[in-house]
Amino acid sequence: MEIKKFNVGIDLGTTNSVFCVYNERYKRPDVLKIYGKSGITPSVIYYDVDNDKFIIGEEAKEQVDYYSNSFAFLKIKMTKGDEIAEEHNGKSLTPIEFSSLLLEYMYNGFKEHYGDDAEIQNLVITVPAYFKDKERKCTLEAVKKTKIKVNGEIRLINEPTAAALAYGDELSNDKTIVTYDLGGGTFDVTLLEIDDIEGVKIFQAIKTDGKTLGGYDFDKLLIEKILNDYLKISMEKLDKEEVKYLKSSLKSEAEKIKISLSKLDNVKGTCIAFGKDKKYLIDYEVSREDFDKLIESAIDETIEMTKKITKGFEIDDFVLVGGSTRIPLVEEKLKKEFKGVNIVKVDPDLIVGLGAAIQAGIIDKKRDAVLNEILSGGSIGVSVRGDFVSYMVKEGTPIPFSISEKFVTSVRGTNKVEAYIVQGKDPNLESRNNLILGKISLDNLVVNRQASIINVKINVNKSGEVEIVANETVKGGSTTVKLFKIGEKSNEIELTKFKNNDLFEDKNDSFVVITCENILNQLENDKIILSPDIKNWFADEIDEALKLENIERMKYLIVRFFVTIGE
Repeated sequence: MEIKKFNVGIDLGTTNSVFCVYNERYKRPDVLKIYGKSGITPSVIYYDVDNDKFIIGEEAKEQVDYYSNSFAFLKIKMTKGDEIAEEHNGKSLTPIEFSSLLLEYMYNGFKEHYGDDAEIQNLVITVPAYFKDKERKCTLEAVKKTKIKVNGEIRLINEPTAAALAYGDELSNDKTIVTYDLGGGTFDVTLLEIDDIEGVKIFQAIKTDGKTLGGYDFDKLLIEKILNDYLKISMEKLDKEEVKYLKSSLKSEAEKIKISLSKLDNVKGTCIAFGKDKKYLIDYEVSREDFDKLIESAIDETIEMTKKITKGFEIDDFVLVGGSTRIPLVEEKLKKEFKGVNIVKVDPDLIVGLGAAIQAGIIDKKRDAVLNEILSGGSIGVSVRGDFVSYMVKEGTPIPFSISEKFVTSVRGTNKVEAYIVQGKDPNLESRNNLILGKISLDNLVVNRQASIINVKINVNKSGEVEIVANETVKGGSTTVKLFKIGEKSNEIELTKFKNNDLFEDKNDSFVVITCENILNQLENDKIILSPDIKNWFADEIDEALKLENIERMKYLIVRFFVTIGE
């Protein structure tokens, strides 16, 4: 009997999740209705104390006390992995455990639909573009904790890139587009170029940015307004515990008001807010103008981020993704700031999952398309003397990517050195915009009167995961002292401990390990066929840049090469 194999894409969303399967026969992605229900699975888990079991998805959302006593929105805490746990009904879950349960629930629904003999060939899971290395590793760790079996590759792609794949899949002409993705808890904006070269679609991500922001934050603002304006008792007279209960019980009402205000100018209602031991009857009236004032600064922040990444580019389409783009103020602000640009409304809840399934099909060579992702979440570098960061891989670099640089110790004659791997945007090591990924620790160095030379190599794979290799370079060759891989729990160090680093960058002895041969070999391994003219052009240009040590020129050539492949 022939085994049924499927290429699968999953949008593991903050508010809702979607499971999609690439339909090879019709060359399209299909949304799977989990257990015959909706194609959209609420990212909600409820612990049923009486039956000692977890209830997931739609059934969890149907529980009477769902808003106050369920696990939700844990995705926005993924940077904490298994370090924190949330508790409801006497049961606790970490962000990784929460994601694992949700993934396995959908996987079991897939098995029920297609049969126990159905297998996943390639699996693509979407993540916010702003996710750094740690969140990406935690997402993959969540997959490992499930019973999901994948024959081929498991890969992560950015949510806005997946949306662009689904939108651009049917385009007949080349376009430069922006995906503006405002969901339940995350915001991402990505600039992409879509080219059709001899029937092969090329999707090239150019720039991206994002942050933790979404409908969840707008609900909280509405709750504050209801309590401050309509509760018949001063909030200052209530203790913190009582306020906490009240806010939790109003989550459902706030969400209803927000959704209603996308269609109505004014919403009136009466609700019951539950305190610890007391009920409060609240009559409220909220206008769309009131709501717009509450969220305007947050929407303006997303517009500024969008302006920053689109500067200097002519945009054809703005593709709106994520449930919160249904809020009228979002489109109003975009149209005001980007006059004349085509605003495209797609199904904001499904498009990311559909794009993920298309990418799974591309990996399995079922589609004539190429997706070139970029490093997002911040640049990656090494801490150097003076509590500064020397960034080696810039945000926006096409991935996969590999780079090496040489550093020397600031303390001569030492046999040990430590430095820290950083992902972020600021040169100051202890900036709040930077995240420490781990620590490089080398010992047993050759002691001499001169400074020791340390070679640091950074590899970034197709999912945006980071791996570091560090070794001491000595006369006559290179002696590997230790291999360092990000993700080991022993390497997760608190930011406040980073002081007096031993390395300083040797600007006169740094180099980039990336050649024409590296790239062409990778393309050959991926079975991408290039014409002789393209090979020769790229070889000549990149080698000339190497000779001149023009790093910026090399980076430009690499991006341009992937955009114009096949011309």
